[in-house]
Amino acid sequence: MTARRLGKPAILDAGPAQTCPMKILAGADIVSPNESELETLSGMPVDGLASAKAAARHLIDQHIPAMVLKLGDKGSLWITNSEEIYAPAVKVEAIDPTAAGDAFTTALAIKWVLRTPIAEALRYANVVGALTTTKMGAMPSLPTQEEVAAFYRENDSLESARQIR
Repeated sequence: MTARRLGKPAILDAGPAQTCPMKILAGADIVSPNESELETLSGMPVDGLASAKAAARHLIDQHIPAMVLKLGDKGSLWITNSEEIYAPAVKVEAIDPTAAGDAFTTALAIKWVLRTPIAEALRYANVVGALTTTKMGAMPSLPTQEEVAAFYRENDSLESARQIR
């Protein structure tokens, strides 16, 4: 990938669901699929956390450095060769899921580039993705930094991400 050759991070948002050459996937630092995208990429059925982990492990075994699974109302999961970190979903009154996955991946990328610990980055990305579902549309639904900060202030008991492996 061009980004890697230039010493820049490469995060591949795997949507929409389609097959992709392993060379491209393995060239990314992080691959970020949702459940249907993971199923298509891995060729394995994905119908819950256990099968998602198995499909992600299958891809990790093919030299993908890291995966972040977007699991919607089930949260998110970071998987590498050596660790798995699960971040529970953030509960909001969802109206429209449009752009939630893109907002999640963008928020994660920002935190990752800033070298934020991955558990904290996952939690932040979950908040941003969840807040995106509370408004209609794509661009109008993207939360501002102020809206994210206000959500954190109003929800100081958010469950933290945790290592599961």
